[in-house]
Amino acid sequence: MFGALKTSLASWGEAHGFTILCIQSPDAERFVVVPCSSDVPLASQRARPWRGTSESALRAHLAATGLSEREIDEGISVSREWATTITGSGSVLWPLQDSD
Repeated sequence: MFGALKTSLASWGEAHGFTILCIQSPDAERFVVVPCSSDVPLASQRARPWRGTSESALRAHLAATGLSEREIDEGISVSREWATTITGSGSVLWPLQDSD
């Protein structure tokens, strides 16, 4: 097999206990933290569910949970590879107050 294997969103999530979803719209790019399993108690989740926010706010949130800079970079990169694109206004889903 040639080349590096791409990390899937699911495999990254399983390794970390949560997934970072990237949602791109004409207004902004936002990230959402979602637990991989509803069976995991909230108190023991490494990163709690989190509403859509900017990359800088996400980085601060993930750093506070103890993720390394490498893990944060990888998580955001994988999230962008598997991003969901929304046509129309993203402000319907969340306010754009914390834009970068």
